Amino acid sequence: MEEEKKAVPLPAALVRRIEEKIAHSHYSSVESYVEDVLNEVLKAEDMEIHLKQKEQMDEIRERLKKLGYMD
Repeated sequence: MEEEKKAVPLPAALVRRIEEKIAHSHYSSVESYVEDVLNEVLKAEDMEIHLKQKEQMDEIRERLKKLGYMD
């Protein structure tokens, strides 16, 4: 079963740029290109959030070590 799709209006100039970009690629449509790009952006943001959280935890552990609460 295919996932429900929603329409997202894009400026015509942007759609034309994407069409030019994908003309000689494996993408069959603007929609498939935009979906892939947005998925990659979201993955990158998730990774960035995870890395920031890890850095924050490392900083907290370091402070606790300096205070003698952790070995």
